[in-house]
Amino acid sequence: MKFTKEEWLNLRTTNVIERLNKEFRRRTKPIEIIPGEIACYRLLTFISLKMELHWRSVRGNLPFFKQIKEL
Repeated sequence: MKFTKEEWLNLRTTNVIERLNKEFRRRTKPIEIIPGEIACYRLLTFISLKMELHWRSVRGNLPFFKQIKEL
């Protein structure tokens, strides 16, 4: 709790990345064989977009997402 605002932003960002990686593993683990590289990219893109839409709807007012909008 003694971190500055900038450090909290980085900690929160790391948690988001870790959560996304966990979701990748959860979605791809039941699939024994992915038919090709393009199919794998499409699956990971779909998961990423779905997670981003969820984060924006739930946490759309966080500074992290305001910085993304400005980029």
